[in-house]
Parts: sequence; structure tokens; C-alpha cells
Amino acid sequence: MLIPFSAFALLQIVEEYQLKSAFIERVTRFITWPGQHNHNRGKTFKIGLAGENPFNGKLRSYFKDHKIKNRDVRIIAVRSKADIGKCDLIFVSESEKNDLDIYISQSRKFGILTVSDCEGFTEKGIHIGLLMQNKNIDLLINKTSLEESGFKVESLLLDYAKIVGGNNQ
Repeated sequence: MLIPFSAFALLQIVEEYQLKSAFIERVTRFITWPGQHNHNRGKTFKIGLAGENPFNGKLRSYFKDHKIKNRDVRIIAVRSKADIGKCDLIFVSESEKNDLDIYISQSRKFGILTVSDCEGFTEKGIHIGLLMQNKNIDLLINKTSLEESGFKVESLLLDYAKIVGGNNQ
């Protein structure tokens, strides 16, 4: 007898950060980077990890078999302000809360998508939030911040997400 898996059962099997890795890849499918920032920086799509790395190898493992925007993915540590501009996407961890304004301003300057799983970061200007709520991941989007940074977001993604920040609350 076959027993179907519910989303709840699947989430229990799959670790939180494996699921967040997949969310990052899926979200990028519905986002267009700003043209003036020359998003085609090379053959590799670079994901920067700012601060403590909660993925514990899950992100690197996931992207061995997945691409973003038809580009291989490389995971890099963001250790200084100079490293920010080398990325296409930055995951900002809780340990960086005192430098949040730097990541937000640099993301606007260089056309870098910002993602976090920290409560309140999306409301402050991080583009995408991935928050665990009741064993599910809630997708938060700061539409105002994305638009001010020059990103375009497909309506399908906006329909799925909770819009936060700016006039979208």
C-alpha cells in the first residue's frame, strides 16, 4: 500500500536549510536583475554568505546539481565590504544585523539580490525573506526595495509571497 507524503511529512524529512537552498534557486527564476549593473559578470553565478553560515554545507551541496540563470553557482564567504560587489546574490545572516544598511546600500549600487531568514530584515530593506513559520517557509518580498534596486519581479512570485516594507504592508 502506498502512503502519500504530505508537505508536512516532507518538511520533516528535508532539513530546513536544504529547503531554503531550493527556495533561493526557485525565487531567482522569477526575478530579472537590473540591466545597468551588468548582471552577466561571468560564467559563474556567485552567492555570498555574509556572517555566520547557517547552511552547514547544504547550499554548496544543493548547487552542485543546480544552476541559476543557466550559470554554474559558486558559494563565497563575504568577509569585507569589498567582497559584496563580487556577488550576484547575498544571504545575510543574523550576525550581520549591525551592518544591514551596508548590505542594502551596496546591493542597490551593484544590483545584488539580498536574501535572509532573519525576522525583521525584509521589512528593513532586504529583498527576500525566507522565514520558518509552523514548519513551513514563508516567502517575504520587499517589493519597494526590489524596485528601488532596479529588479523586476514576476507577478506569479508576488502572488505567492507576503509583501512587506514601504507602502506594501
